[in-house]
Amino acid sequence: MPEWSIAIVLTILLAPLASVRDISVFASCHIMADVLIMFSAVTIVVCCIISIAKDGVGTGFTHSTSVFSSMKLIGLSTSAYEINAVLIPVHLQAKNKEEYHKAQYPAIISVCVLYLTIGLFGYLAFGSEVKGPLTLSLDQSLWYVIAIELIYIVALIPTIIIQIYPAVTIVVHYFVDGIASESRKERYQLLVRMLMIAVPIWLAVIFGKNFGTVLAFVGNLVCAPMSYVFPGLIHYLVAADKGKDKLRDIALICFGVTCCIIATILSFFDFA
Repeated sequence: MPEWSIAIVLTILLAPLASVRDISVFASCHIMADVLIMFSAVTIVVCCIISIAKDGVGTGFTHSTSVFSSMKLIGLSTSAYEINAVLIPVHLQAKNKEEYHKAQYPAIISVCVLYLTIGLFGYLAFGSEVKGPLTLSLDQSLWYVIAIELIYIVALIPTIIIQIYPAVTIVVHYFVDGIASESRKERYQLLVRMLMIAVPIWLAVIFGKNFGTVLAFVGNLVCAPMSYVFPGLIHYLVAADKGKDKLRDIALICFGVTCCIIATILSFFDFA
């Protein structure tokens, strides 16, 4: 099936979800999606272990890399985690905000472990031939590989609204609420929400194999400052009252700015 036809189908399926304003509606769906994603992740790791046992460890990848080339991964990592962008808005929607941290930190740790585990076994199994997403490295003729991909798609559909909720809220606030008249505001808000769903789908089709580089560029330019610079800056201006706290904030800000500049330039040249 051509990629553009898949994009059309996904747009038709996901665009109607833009009409939902209360993300708590998807709470139960998100739990179901987490279970499906975890099942798929475990199955993928098992497939990688079977591949290692059958064909041995993959070859062709280097075990060391330069500091500068490693910095390109910062943007991709921050855009993948989206910790500050997602957790804070979800916290505002939480029913019991005082107990939110009890779920927040285990969630972050489990995601880190999951990412590292899948990445490690993916490289060990397929070496330099590993593809992104990792499921593309598996034998596409096997029924359970097709099932994993379908399960992953089903798991992502009900969670897309939660993932784009922070960006949609910001865009609607600045570009619709302050500009559109009351009679047209509802219509424009729905249009913006639908575009926020459709645009990433079509960007993935347009850029194809270079989409990972695009994500790294956007992550380095936008997500890295949001994850490192702004938290340190806000804490420095609002809460830091000791010299030790201020030094930590300044170090975090300098680290974020340095990574943002260098990694964004490196990602730009990769894309060019």
